[in-house]
Amino acid sequence: MRAEIEKAQGLYAEEKKQFFGLCFSGAGITISVLENVSEFMTEGDSLRHCVFTNEYFKKIDSLLFSARIDNKPIETIEVSLSKMEIAQCRGLRNHNSKHHKAIFSLMKKNLYQIRSRMKKKKAEQC
Repeated sequence: MRAEIEKAQGLYAEEKKQFFGLCFSGAGITISVLENVSEFMTEGDSLRHCVFTNEYFKKIDSLLFSARIDNKPIETIEVSLSKMEIAQCRGLRNHNSKHHKAIFSLMKKNLYQIRSRMKKKKAEQC
């Protein structure tokens, strides 16, 4: 399984590296990009949902974030890169946390940061 994760990590990093380091916070909430496949596993284990088992790290059109309070995962956010919208935002066992509205609002306010990093990637490809 370790070899499989390492292989997936290489592909994931190549596809999403321009988003690494993306992080924003407000109201005691920190939202940051999941930067490696092992973080998907930890997030899925902590929140008891399928972000790892359903291999969201392989989804080309998705960018995944972890919303945390005091460095504890509260919700996982999936953003559609083609639609530039929040596809889903799930907490423990796929339920909304009590911080759901604040997380959703903070994420929505910062979608422009994702868009700006996408433009950089397109510029590099030209």
